[in-house]
Amino acid sequence: MRNYFSKTLGVLGATLLLLSCKQDQVGPDLVSLNTDFNPSDVVMTAEKELSTTMTPKITANWGQKVTYELMVKGLVSGAIKTYKGTAVSVDVLWEGLSSNIYFFKTGESASVELKLVGEDSVFVCNDTIEVKNSFEFDGKKNKWGKLFFT
Repeated sequence: MRNYFSKTLGVLGATLLLLSCKQDQVGPDLVSLNTDFNPSDVVMTAEKELSTTMTPKITANWGQKVTYELMVKGLVSGAIKTYKGTAVSVDVLWEGLSSNIYFFKTGESASVELKLVGEDSVFVCNDTIEVKNSFEFDGKKNKWGKLFFT
């Protein structure tokens, strides 16, 4: 009887241990494109100038919910600004900041690229953004409370 009780208790303990373990999720959920996706449905636009008086608006629409990565790339400096998320479209104001260690340079052009999960192609916007003014970091905060270049 004692042996039966020990085995039952052991099996019950092991079962509870296995059932109580929850697997942690690493990273965000990725949403892939449907099979009926048509690459010609992607529409991207970017305003043409970044200056102290103009913050370019970048828009892209692809028609279905998917995980995306939108990148603004400096063609001379190597600076890259990255926006990531899951949506049907994206609409951002690029203030001239970068996501890597490089800064966008005065006079350079910046390309806009879009990657969608499930699509092998990279979509490149026909509009390039011209960086008209160099930015000097003044340590002040912008209207959203972030440190900003003026």
